[in-house]
Amino acid sequence: MTHEESPYVNQCKFCGDGLLRLYRCDGCAAIVAMCDECELIWRDVAVISRQADQPSDGAFPACPACGEHQAGWTELDRQAIREANLDAYLA
Repeated sequence: MTHEESPYVNQCKFCGDGLLRLYRCDGCAAIVAMCDECELIWRDVAVISRQADQPSDGAFPACPACGEHQAGWTELDRQAIREANLDAYLA
């Protein structure tokens, strides 16, 4: 699967160009929605999947959950999203 085919929860209303994809913080394992263009981050996947005009909680590379300023991030594939019970929020 290419990045263009990877799952997303919504379009980014901030930049208008990106898709909000799910990522896991390598430090604290928090799962967030992150824009693949402007790299803004939203902690509440359920809310941002329904209302994409919500203010962001931070921006890459910082993790808004644990506060790590140089957090590493792993993009979730469909299987990881399913295992995290977040597949209902995919677009």
